[in-house]
Amino acid sequence: MMSFRQNVAAYGGKSFKDAPAPDPVVDAILKIINEKEPKFSYPVGKGISLLLALQRFAYNGFERAILKRVRRRGNY
Repeated sequence: MMSFRQNVAAYGGKSFKDAPAPDPVVDAILKIINEKEPKFSYPVGKGISLLLALQRFAYNGFERAILKRVRRRGNY
């Protein structure tokens, strides 16, 4: 059986492997650099609006969902 730390490492490794190209982040950084008065936050990425809403309004459920996914994926 894998420890929690090993599960997190396995989940993170798979997430990095399956991650999209960094182009949208680079574009956002260039936009921020060229802004005269940049905003505080620039959400970037697929599905980020839903993720931010969940994190803001349902933090405990959001946290439980992430931990459940980490524990489930730990069986590599």
